[in-house]
Amino acid sequence: MGSFLFCYAYWASFDGNEECRNYYNLKLEKFENQLSSGLAKYSFSLANFDICYACSLQHVNNNRSKDLNN
Repeated sequence: MGSFLFCYAYWASFDGNEECRNYYNLKLEKFENQLSSGLAKYSFSLANFDICYACSLQHVNNNRSKDLNN
């Protein structure tokens, strides 16, 4: 759980990205549901990487669109 929270805190504080926080919360809820029902198909680290990657991509895309609009 620690790495999950570290990743979330890192990206969420990166630029206060609301979309990233919402995405994280949905992914975490889905993952916890899979764990509790025994349906988790991915290792914890893989799920963690997915969240980090998606949030970092979101951040890069946001900055790119800001640059294009300026």
